[in-house]
Amino acid sequence: MLKLKSISNKESISLDLVCYLLSTTVSDDNIGNQVETPVERLVYCAELPVNSSEFYNAGQSGIKPEHLLVIDLEEYDGETALKYEDKTYSIYRTYPRGGGLLELYCNKKVGVS
Repeated sequence: MLKLKSISNKESISLDLVCYLLSTTVSDDNIGNQVETPVERLVYCAELPVNSSEFYNAGQSGIKPEHLLVIDLEEYDGETALKYEDKTYSIYRTYPRGGGLLELYCNKKVGVS
């Protein structure tokens, strides 16, 4: 019988889901005004369960954790928001983990559906 790997296994995480890291670029238009253009960059990720201590600690700051996504550390460039499952989230905390991976703790971005 074939045994499937669990993505929550700390030794083997499969980055087989997709999210988009969000950033903006600033450029000048034809009359010299600065214009911000949103940029979405596709990265592969895995979703892990948010543990109870994270809910408690984030709740102390008035934050409600929604998702814990794991991406390749080299993919991250300081973005503060991401799109996952067609919803936009703020990245309120990051945590580097072993194996060249980075945990992104996300909550619902205020004012965005």
